[in-house]
Amino acid sequence: MKYFLRDEVLMHNKPKDFWVIFFNDVLDLTLFFKTREDSMTHSLKFLQQYGGQDISHFFNPDKTPYTRISVTGSHVPVFPVVNECSGSDVFGNRNLTWWQDPFWKIGELTKQPRKVRIVNTLSVSTQEMTVCEEDTLDIIRTKYQKYNWNHDKYQWCKYDADKDVYEDICFRKTLTENGFHCHEYGEPHTPSLWLFFKDEAQFAGILSHLSKRTYACENKIVT
Repeated sequence: MKYFLRDEVLMHNKPKDFWVIFFNDVLDLTLFFKTREDSMTHSLKFLQQYGGQDISHFFNPDKTPYTRISVTGSHVPVFPVVNECSGSDVFGNRNLTWWQDPFWKIGELTKQPRKVRIVNTLSVSTQEMTVCEEDTLDIIRTKYQKYNWNHDKYQWCKYDADKDVYEDICFRKTLTENGFHCHEYGEPHTPSLWLFFKDEAQFAGILSHLSKRTYACENKIVT
């Protein structure tokens, strides 16, 4: 399962790159619109106004569409596009509407955005990022790539103030699983990850403080 920040979803707001939030689910409707370029209805054009946004307010808590009473006395959906069929000749399910079809789901919103501070000891620079609580350190490292394409040349560590040593982290685990706990209430503490250039780390003797668990995590050895 992939997890996203609301700000990440917000960037996908064009017909050729179109995501929406439906309760906690993130739907990628890019292909949905592409298959309907030659049969674009008024209701589909109405939906295009909500690219990158949360459309949950058009639905009841049980995920049934809100309705209103028309001038003829019948119940009609407040969000007219809810009646659009999901399926086409190639994609989706013709027996479902688009918001019911799991085909379009690409992930979920994170339950908790988290800030993390990445300290590069070689360049003496600090980069603060917002990530998902569910992100593993491997995903965080990939997201950091846009700030430092050479990120894999560094030893990633956390600092243990009680022991006054830099310790290893496991890239297959989340921040919480690596000991950086997230509090449900209030602003969580911003953890720091320390980057040592590998040659520099060896020269400075930093690696002598690191346990063999790094090797076990990187090579998927369970101890």
